[in-house]
Amino acid sequence: MSILKNNLPAIPWAHNLDHIFKYFDNYYETIKRYKKIFPDFIYEVDLEKLSTNPKIESQKLMKFCDLQWDEKCLKFYTRKDLISRTTSNMQIRKAIYKHSKQSNMHYKKFFGKYGKKYHWFN
Repeated sequence: MSILKNNLPAIPWAHNLDHIFKYFDNYYETIKRYKKIFPDFIYEVDLEKLSTNPKIESQKLMKFCDLQWDEKCLKFYTRKDLISRTTSNMQIRKAIYKHSKQSNMHYKKFFGKYGKKYHWFN
């Protein structure tokens, strides 16, 4: 839903539902393939878990990346030197908010044909 809600003029595929779903299908297939080849190389972040337990989940991520944990990781939004030229520009200036997969569920009925075509959408 984020792709549809945000105007992404520089990304041509972001303006067509068939292209958006195909893009994600390519992404999921690529990740699946590389996880088979390099099972310990890709770390997946669950957005719901991250927003519910940001400290624990970000500590896991830092450990996976072999980086030292610092409490400042949770206070990224207080930095004055952050620069972003993405649609996340405003999000990085706020603390991690509670996210729920359920928030977009009422839109799912409009994408029924994609649920039949793409197993990962269900």
